[in-house]
Amino acid sequence: MKEVKFLTHLSVSLISCAILAGCGSDKNDEVPTVSAASSVSVKEKRAVTVTAAATDDQEISGYSWSQISGPELTLAGATSSEVRVTAPEVEENSVAVLRVSVTDSANQTAQADVTVNIAKNLLPDLALNFSSVKEKSSATIQAAATDADGEITSYQWTQLSGPEVVLSGANTSAVSFEVPAVSSATTLSFSVSVMDDDNESSTLISDVVIDQITTPYTLTGTVTEAAFAGSTISGTVAGATFSTTADASGNFSLSLAVDDDATNLFTTVKASSASVPGLEFYKLVPDLIANVDVQPNTIQQIQAAKRNSGSAVSALADEANTTPNTSLSALSTAHYALLIAANGYVKLEDLLTYNQVEQLIDPDVLIEAAALVHILSKQQSLPEGVIDVVSLLNNAEVYNTYKAAIEAENPDAIADAIAELVSNPQVVEPIEEASLVGHYVTYMPAQPSFLSRFGEKLIFNADNTGAIYTAYNNHHFNWSLSEQALDLKYSNAEPTIYDITAQVGFAGLTAEQLELLQNANKDFIEVRELTVGAKMWRIVKGNTMDVYRFEETTQRTFVPVDLGNGVIISTEGEQLISSSDYFVRNINTQMPLQFTATEMPGSWLLRSYADDETSGLSFSNIFAEAFEFSGNGTGTTEKTARNFSWSVNDAGTLIIDFTSKIRLEFKKLEQLDDKSSALVSVYDAYGNLITADTDYALKLDGTDFSEFEHVNPEGFYWNSMINLWNKYYWDEERILWAGGYSYFGFMFNNDNTGYQMYQHTGEPPTMISNPGIQMSWTETQSNSGATIVQVNRAPCSDDIKSACNIRNYRLLKTEQGVVGRRMYVQEESFTRRRSTDQFTVIIPPRLNIYEQLSVNYWNDTAPAAQSNFSALSNFGIKKAAIQHKLSEPNKLRAQQH
Repeated sequence: MKEVKFLTHLSVSLISCAILAGCGSDKNDEVPTVSAASSVSVKEKRAVTVTAAATDDQEISGYSWSQISGPELTLAGATSSEVRVTAPEVEENSVAVLRVSVTDSANQTAQADVTVNIAKNLLPDLALNFSSVKEKSSATIQAAATDADGEITSYQWTQLSGPEVVLSGANTSAVSFEVPAVSSATTLSFSVSVMDDDNESSTLISDVVIDQITTPYTLTGTVTEAAFAGSTISGTVAGATFSTTADASGNFSLSLAVDDDATNLFTTVKASSASVPGLEFYKLVPDLIANVDVQPNTIQQIQAAKRNSGSAVSALADEANTTPNTSLSALSTAHYALLIAANGYVKLEDLLTYNQVEQLIDPDVLIEAAALVHILSKQQSLPEGVIDVVSLLNNAEVYNTYKAAIEAENPDAIADAIAELVSNPQVVEPIEEASLVGHYVTYMPAQPSFLSRFGEKLIFNADNTGAIYTAYNNHHFNWSLSEQALDLKYSNAEPTIYDITAQVGFAGLTAEQLELLQNANKDFIEVRELTVGAKMWRIVKGNTMDVYRFEETTQRTFVPVDLGNGVIISTEGEQLISSSDYFVRNINTQMPLQFTATEMPGSWLLRSYADDETSGLSFSNIFAEAFEFSGNGTGTTEKTARNFSWSVNDAGTLIIDFTSKIRLEFKKLEQLDDKSSALVSVYDAYGNLITADTDYALKLDGTDFSEFEHVNPEGFYWNSMINLWNKYYWDEERILWAGGYSYFGFMFNNDNTGYQMYQHTGEPPTMISNPGIQMSWTETQSNSGATIVQVNRAPCSDDIKSACNIRNYRLLKTEQGVVGRRMYVQEESFTRRRSTDQFTVIIPPRLNIYEQLSVNYWNDTAPAAQSNFSALSNFGIKKAAIQHKLSEPNKLRAQQH
């Protein structure tokens, strides 16, 4: 504590007792005198020294200091001429009085009073000089501190709240820190304390607001129905919702601001009708393009461009630096609702989930649901008891009731609505010619525990040629874009020729012509059917795959019949249009799933290719074969014993080259646990694509029938899943009876007998007295040492002890399936008429999956009501309608010419 000394030269004479004479003292002994400062000043809690000066004709024998009044002082040296006075802490400026007394040798005294002025310490003045700061910047906060009655001795900064930052210069007047990234405006709270030279401090607490950096986006678009004039448009992205209003034509421009670090730009856009409560259209936008400025006429420009060409839309979007035009329509709304349903009725909030569930949608249900929404929006009201469009689409009972009412009023209403949607350029997603060139693969949704199989490969070349490749046939075509549709004109189609009983209407045959034929005993006509082309519309542009409507046109005619006498029966024929809707996956860009060189060594079952000359087998083209991969880039096939070299390129494509110059290229499409599926493309020695197919790429783990009990317990059998991987055969985890299409398999008994299971009556089935065709089975070994179960399905007509219809099974993998034990097998089937004939192939080697079912499974579990099937022609399999009762689009329409 600081100490101040005061010495005074002011004398004070004090006379006691009637000027000495009256006191009876020695008149020669003078009274002492004492002098001190009349006043001194000191700060609270500080010390000051006060000195008294005394004189006497003899000597001063003692000093005594005491406090007369005021706040209590602390005195040190109170019996000496110099006293150290310490002031107490006071609430305000105060005054105390000290008195000093001196005594001489004659015991005479003198006194003097000193006023002590105690000053209250003034705290430092403190102010902060800063404003808000930007995230991810460097910030400095400056403190301005002064002390009116002293000096500042120290600074101390402390963070009180907000994201923790590292303070630099925390004990100086200016503190610095790196501002963290934030996803919204965020407050940091700091305190700064300054100390003065009296060890007293002032503290200031204040907040610093971190301003979020956002990226602006603009969604321009149109709501396509009249009911949405002036509708409210809202967009939700990264947890924030933004809104605007559409104009009288349904056009809108929606501004959004998203944190600049946000990677999830998955956006849900909703249009709420201003005139019809509950009528809402939706659109999911997987990604956004940053936008700086959009000119007022951009919406109209984009719409006009969209009507003219898809490529112009992209060019305009790039020029405006904005996300391409967003169309909210019946199609986008149906797509949204079915995505929600596929996600367990939980809203989608990120691209990963979207990618996982978009392939679970039934394309046929999608377009039919869109037709119903289109009809609904024109009725200007929702059905009674329906609160919104999404709940209508996702409630099968309500959906089917509403659909039945629509069709009862107009049987063609749904087909007409689909035609309107497909032809509306504001509804369908335009196909951009500039980006169309490349390779694609079709996809059918799989039940969740299976992988999709049997996809077709589509190729569009820059010279407007292309082809569709399947495991069974190929179509080459010339393509062009016209009125939003992709026109395919087949160039290598061959007619299908067959005889059929003549009937009115068939190929345009009239009743009069039929009568002439019958009178001439011409009951049969030779029919020629030639598939001439197809049209494709992109209904929904997804992220990993798009939904297309596919209409294939077949010309049906019959060979003119000459009845003689110049009478020739002929017609112009008829044109048949078969329609279907399906997924198309774009594989132009690098696929997210890739083969790796490190995973390949070992045995794999893959789709393979060999012709008769190289395979030595009685089948050709594409089949399933075990490949043994070595670690040095070479390998051998098991079935055909061919050598090959292999590699994995930078795009993750597995390439297999046979010594015959046949090349196989595998692109991995899906992954499920340790199983994957892949598209195989087969090229000849000249680099020409021969065929393509999609199937499992299964790495083998050494599983063998020698270690697996394939004999069924009593009352069980193995049901084939060759088609049942398809989600259309399932109601969640229940296999649909589907009119008996699902029921086929084999029962293995302990005594090497069994049954081929397929005979039944009724729905659900009542099994006939014998569960199927009786068979026998044996175990053999393949050349590789694998155990083969060989089934004798039918004896030869000339030797009942010899097998004339056999099926071989090699076990590849086992696991728990959906309804029972599951086994993956490589199977093949052969037949001959007599024991002396050569076997011919019925089923080339393929992968099949079987699950063990109870014989009573169909009676106890499968719903009889879910049995209506419609043909999905371009895939060559049957497809079940599970929840929504479909009547369109997969129906055949004939037009007379």
